[in-house]
Amino acid sequence: MKNRLHLIILAAMLGASLVPAAHATPIYSTLGPGNTFDTNGFVHSGPVSPPTGSSIGAYADEFTSPVTATVGSVSLALLAPPGSIPLAAIGPDDVIIAIHTNTLTGPGGILGTFTTQTVPSQPGIVTFSSSTGILLVAGTDYWLSVGSSTVAGGTDWFLNNQGIDNFIASRESGQWTIHGDSTALAFSVNAVPEPGSAAFSTMALAAAYLWRKRSV
Repeated sequence: MKNRLHLIILAAMLGASLVPAAHATPIYSTLGPGNTFDTNGFVHSGPVSPPTGSSIGAYADEFTSPVTATVGSVSLALLAPPGSIPLAAIGPDDVIIAIHTNTLTGPGGILGTFTTQTVPSQPGIVTFSSSTGILLVAGTDYWLSVGSSTVAGGTDWFLNNQGIDNFIASRESGQWTIHGDSTALAFSVNAVPEPGSAAFSTMALAAAYLWRKRSV
C-alpha cells in the first residue's frame, strides 16, 4: 500500500510539472487573432527619422485600460531598420519602452519601464517584461511609448490591422505633440501571469487520496 501511495504522489507531481505554471492575459490589445498587424504601415522611433533626418525621439499610443490590473509585459510589432541614413540594426540596449500617465498635452510621467530585448530585422512581435509592477486602473487613459537610446538606433513600430483608432503622439526636441485620432499602433499590454490552477488541483487530489487512505 505504501508503495502504491508513493506512485500516486509521484504521478501527481509529474502531472503538475507538465502543466504551464502561468498564463499572461491581455489587458488591452490592438493585435489581430494570432498577433497579426499591418506590415505596410508604421512609424519610426529613434533620434534620426528617414528620409528627412528630423529628430523624432519616440512615438506613443494612447489606450484606456478596461480593467484594474498589474502589467507584466507588453508585446509590440517592431522592426529594426537596416543601417542607412545612418541607422544601424537595433541592439539589446537601444530600445526604450515605457508606460506614461495621460495629460492634456500627451504622455505625462513614466509609470514604469520594461526590460530590453533585441528587435528583429524582419517585422515581428517582440515581448518586453515589466521592470517594475505597473498598476493600471479601469477606465483610466495611459500612453505606451517606444524610443531609442542611441544616435544610430531606431525602431519601426507597425500599425494595427483591426481598424482600431487611438490618439498618437511623437516626441521631438523634448516635447510631445499629439497628432490626433488615427490608426492605432500594433501592441498588447499584458497582465502579470497568474499561476495555472490545474497543477494545484492535481496535487490537492493526491493529498486528499493519501489522507483518506491513512484514515481508513
